[in-house]
Amino acid sequence: MLNKLKNRKSQEGFTIIEVLIVLAIAGLILLIVFLAVPNLQRSSRNTQVRNGVSTVLGYVSDYTTNHNGAAPVGAFYDPATGNVCMDKAAVSACATSGATGYVGKLQGGLTVAFTIGARGPAEPTAASTINVWIGGTCATSTVTGGAASPRATAAGFVTESGSGVIPQCTDS
Repeated sequence: MLNKLKNRKSQEGFTIIEVLIVLAIAGLILLIVFLAVPNLQRSSRNTQVRNGVSTVLGYVSDYTTNHNGAAPVGAFYDPATGNVCMDKAAVSACATSGATGYVGKLQGGLTVAFTIGARGPAEPTAASTINVWIGGTCATSTVTGGAASPRATAAGFVTESGSGVIPQCTDS
């Protein structure tokens, strides 16, 4: 009887080796997740900036189409509301969707700077910054290209990579 009780007791529960194997597997899974999260966040920020660039260039294109080919001479982005305004006259505020020159909204978290005319904007250095040059073109991957027709538009931005930021430019 005592022998039966001993055999039964030794068969219950997990051995230390089994517990260590389970903990090692769980640790590997957590390590993989922690290594993947920064790449996913970086990819998400890059996608947000690219979508913002496409949206702003679309707004400029829509504006010129709706105003018989005339490019806006004033543009403003309100980061508090995400509103983008463009007008033939200089726009200083764009607080509501009913404001003069309101053309649309952008996702939050972006900074958009407009430059209009012959002088090109500075290169953006932050991943959430978009520099739009109405009347300019890209020079390779930078927004410091030459002045073009007033209807041309270039947007400079940077995307993040594992080794830093990569300047990019898109023409419309």
